[in-house]
Amino acid sequence: MGKAHLTQSAAALSMTPDMTADLTPTLLTCGVAAGPVYVVTALIQGLTRPGFDLMHNDVSLLSNGELEWIQIANFIVTGLLVIAGAAGMRRVLKGSRAGTWGPILIGL
Repeated sequence: MGKAHLTQSAAALSMTPDMTADLTPTLLTCGVAAGPVYVVTALIQGLTRPGFDLMHNDVSLLSNGELEWIQIANFIVTGLLVIAGAAGMRRVLKGSRAGTWGPILIGL
């Protein structure tokens, strides 16, 4: 492989501005979906898990027991959705006053 071929391959793999602009609404949608995904998953688990009372037990207790993997996956998926939403916010707010710290704080 020559140097010219590697340069052409790298150029073909790079994202065009149109492709990155199309990704922004998807990232923002991920951020919006994070809360409902977390709540619905926790509610379904809380209502179907024997001995668990949503009024008295913390939702994080669902990460214990036989079906612990469901709540752990819920934490991971929700966290990734929030980070994606923060990345979308960064794209939209870049260059404004809130463009630096707002997305960073949301992502954290």
